Amino acid sequence: MIALVAALRACGHRAGLLSNSLGDHCYDGFDLPAMFDAVTVSGDIGVRKPSRRAYATACERLGVRPEETVMVDDLPQNIAAAERLGIAGIVHRDAATTAAELARLLAPPTAGA
Repeated sequence: MIALVAALRACGHRAGLLSNSLGDHCYDGFDLPAMFDAVTVSGDIGVRKPSRRAYATACERLGVRPEETVMVDDLPQNIAAAERLGIAGIVHRDAATTAAELARLLAPPTAGA
């Protein structure tokens, strides 16, 4: 998934991290600001997914509107909450399937579509 995020960014897509981490050092050893265009961590903002405010804060930090955003998460309830705000969602099961779904959702519209 780290390589997928890097590939998306190399293609010109912005990528953000919205994590329910509570500051337990689970990202030690990762340079999150280098890996993502915006990082939103629940322990820093005081709310967790599936709170509407968590998604709104993540979109604001990334500089996008919810309807311009695709959310990838391993919990269906977090995707359902994101979709209620207009964010497209992918329930992550494995990297290959997630990559294929992202390619489909991020593909430019075809002529006549």
